[in-house]
This record gives sequence, C-alpha cells and structure tokens, in this order.
Amino acid sequence: MLNRGAAVLAAAALLGVALVALPATAAAVAPRGGHYAQSTNNIVVVTFDLAGGKVRRFWHSDDCARYSVPVPPMRVGADGAFSFKGTGIKNGILHEYTVRVSGHALSKTVIAGTMTYQKTSGNGPACKTTTKFRAKRTGPART
Repeated sequence: MLNRGAAVLAAAALLGVALVALPATAAAVAPRGGHYAQSTNNIVVVTFDLAGGKVRRFWHSDDCARYSVPVPPMRVGADGAFSFKGTGIKNGILHEYTVRVSGHALSKTVIAGTMTYQKTSGNGPACKTTTKFRAKRTGPART
C-alpha cells in the first residue's frame, strides 16, 4: 500500500507528464481550406490552394525557378504539416529540378514553410535557391 507521500509524488509526476504532452498536442493546427499567397514588393513569393486535405497548384518563381516547376499535390497531415521531395522534375521548357517543399500551419489561416529549387539540367547555368514563406489565406480555393 502506498503511503501518502508516495501517492502525492506519483500524482505530481503524472501531472508533469500531462503538462509536457499538452503543448505538443495543442500546437497542432488544422488549416482552413482556401487559396494562400505571399507577395513581397508586388512579386509573388508563393501561391497554392488547400483543398480536399491537400496542397495543390503550389507555385513559386525566382531567379532559379523562372518558369513554373510543377509540384504534385501534397497531403496535409492531422498536425497541419505537408512536404514533398522530388528529383528530375521538368518544367514546361524542359529544365530539370530537384524540389523540396515543407510547410505547416501556424494558425487556421497562415501557413509557413521552406522551399528549395535546384536546377540540375537545361539551358543556362545550374542554380539553387532556398526561400522561406509565410502565406496567408486570401479567399476560397481556385481549384
């Protein structure tokens, strides 16, 4: 049989475990479906739609990825996170890229992440760019 002191210590330990686990669970956010975008100085950094539990029509353009590089739909997990990694992705003018995208919901209407595009073949020099984004919901999905 436990004495009173041992019972108090056991209860305190359980409470401590529960308090540590709570923030991890509370941090998971399910983002609201819709169209998300971020622009800086009237230049689109990123744009995509969130519909049917997937990030679709992910688009980014910069000095390395000047012509749309297609990223397949990415499933959004219960924790609000998504990712993609692919090699040999060809754009419309047959440049080949290695692409990495990862993101997560900060709130129901804000999604942040990182994208890396590396051109591995095609006209012009090879290049690599990494961009952080913070896209906000601008309206209904366009898909």
